Amino acid sequence: MASGQFDRFTRSRQRGGSKVTPFLLHLGGDRGQSGKVHTAQHGFGGVGRAVRKKLGTYELEEIVAYTLRIFGQGMKVACEIVIMAADAGLIPSGQAVIAIAGTARGADTAVVLRAANAQAFFDIQVMEVLCKPGFYTTE
Repeated sequence: MASGQFDRFTRSRQRGGSKVTPFLLHLGGDRGQSGKVHTAQHGFGGVGRAVRKKLGTYELEEIVAYTLRIFGQGMKVACEIVIMAADAGLIPSGQAVIAIAGTARGADTAVVLRAANAQAFFDIQVMEVLCKPGFYTTE
């Protein structure tokens, strides 16, 4: 897939009422090896968001997402895509991986994480923060 095609493909979009984010997963060490593109419902969305919309109360998944956003949107997305990849069987739970994430404006966060499935969320370990944006006020 050409770079421009991948840039267009990686934008979040609606599919069947659920927001999905495709991401490229590179499996292998040599340049030129192909990766896999995986598209799935957001790891911190789904049932919890449906409960909030229907009953007007927040569920655990959204509280976890808001807590991770304290460190920046990229940190939340990095944890989320690792869960999505582990749940899809693309990376084994317990494996150290580098997750690169950010916002619609681009990738700005890179984190070394020990992967875990959604049902074992608290087994995720943030091993190292390689980079993240700084948050500075003008006051």
